[in-house]
Amino acid sequence: MKKAWKNILTTILFIGILIALLWILSVIFQPRNNTSAEGIQDEQANGILAEPENTIDAVILGDSETYCGYIPLELWRTYGITTYVCGTTQQKMYYTCDFLRKTFETQSPKVVFLETNAFFRDYGYAQIITNTLEDKLPIFRYHDRWKTIRTQDLIDDVEYTNIERDKGYHYYTKADPADTNGYMQENSGKIAIPKKNLRYIREIQKYCEENDARLGLISTPSTKNWNYKKHNSVEELAKELGVEYIDLNLQSDQVAIDWNTDSRDKGDHLNLSGAHKVTDYMTMYLQEHYMLPDHRGDEKFTSWDTMAEQYTTETGY
Repeated sequence: MKKAWKNILTTILFIGILIALLWILSVIFQPRNNTSAEGIQDEQANGILAEPENTIDAVILGDSETYCGYIPLELWRTYGITTYVCGTTQQKMYYTCDFLRKTFETQSPKVVFLETNAFFRDYGYAQIITNTLEDKLPIFRYHDRWKTIRTQDLIDDVEYTNIERDKGYHYYTKADPADTNGYMQENSGKIAIPKKNLRYIREIQKYCEENDARLGLISTPSTKNWNYKKHNSVEELAKELGVEYIDLNLQSDQVAIDWNTDSRDKGDHLNLSGAHKVTDYMTMYLQEHYMLPDHRGDEKFTSWDTMAEQYTTETGY
């Protein structure tokens, strides 16, 4: 019996030392800034970490449909609304939830929009476990940093200073026409939203309520990714949750997407021209339904004017 207890205590001690070692390595390997050079992942989306505290009015979270479809600097230029697009390629709902938590650590957005394409993306529990481990012990996420780690990283604090000019938007001017055959043909069927995603969506709603933010769902125009069956499922979910739902695929009279000129890749994503049409609509929608403040003229937001001017010069919009 004494030997058995000794083995148990030895195992507990070993596990404790291992966790302590992983925690120390996590502190060392954690990127010291929100740049790809420092090892941060999804640099443009993580630009929100460097925004001055409590300066973002609204955030849009989701996959690549978001960062191709919404232009924060256009929202700023028209109404002085500050928005940020926390979109990443093939974003999964557990990652969306993580991004929202990080956002609320330094920001107090009044509006949170979830892009709905990610609702239908499935994944295994192993990916959830891996993501949780990477959050709790960043050494698992940033283990490759050993190649660039410096002695200074042992003493430097984490300080996020990389402010992204385009606030998460990725602009692309090339046009690649889409095939619209069958696009948004009315159908009474539904495509099931995975139960794992439903749990995360409800968790996100609860988190928004706890932080005094209104949750909304939005579907970005896409001939490849969207259809009426998905629309029906999201519409039903929105009613169940009691949140607003905007399906821009059904707003052709107000968002006049020309699929010959407004897509960058045959209808998968919008290009700059298409994103401007979507953003024009969202600008009016936010102003009419949320009454967000106009920050233009406020000295704390002069950098937004500068970035908007740079954006206009570069893109011609």
